[in-house]
Amino acid sequence: MENDPIEELLLRAYPNPERKGCPGPEVIRALASKAVPPEDAAWEHIWKCSPCFAEFKELRDARRRNERAVRRKRNIYSAAAAAIILVCIGAALAAFFLNRPRAVRQQGAIAEKPAKTPAYPAAVLNLEGVSTTRSAEKNTGRGPVQIQTLPRRAVDLTVYLPRGSEDGQYQLEFLNGRDEVLLSSTAQAVIARGLTEFSTPLDLTKFASGTYTVRSRRLPDGAWRVSSISVQ
Repeated sequence: MENDPIEELLLRAYPNPERKGCPGPEVIRALASKAVPPEDAAWEHIWKCSPCFAEFKELRDARRRNERAVRRKRNIYSAAAAAIILVCIGAALAAFFLNRPRAVRQQGAIAEKPAKTPAYPAAVLNLEGVSTTRSAEKNTGRGPVQIQTLPRRAVDLTVYLPRGSEDGQYQLEFLNGRDEVLLSSTAQAVIARGLTEFSTPLDLTKFASGTYTVRSRRLPDGAWRVSSISVQ
């Protein structure tokens, strides 16, 4: 099974070596066993604390494995009974068709199933903590800007907005060094697990490798959230 790219990000993006504000192991165990309501503040903490999320993920995955094992054992007797029934039905059908004239008529060409469009690989863009400004050149954020990297390919991009962002329609733009808009997209943001996020398919294959400005705002007239990314 492939690793979830969002969970891989959560395992690395929020180090907390001093374990500040971490709930006790009983709370993490309760979260992993789905015994805590979704509005509990402990959920928001584990999405922002990589050590707590790692403990939660390990317990949750173990619970899921146990549940699958229980279901497999429960299905053994049902599967055995179903197999006996299928054998009986198969024998009856075989006898029926073997006694029929074997005249087969083609009643039309077999329609081919349309090939499914392969899903784009997932990518993540975290806009939490970036500056709020009306233009890309007025980045007044304090401290060094952490450059995130996106691949030069078509991706299904999930964007995490700053905490407290409203849901609704958002615009996402990529600009070059001359502040020319190279790519623009709109998507519907939702609030899930205490995070405001939206997803949109993007084709970055025509971008040259380098650093670009990325900005997002809530339509129709929200303030721009501006950051820098690297496309490689």
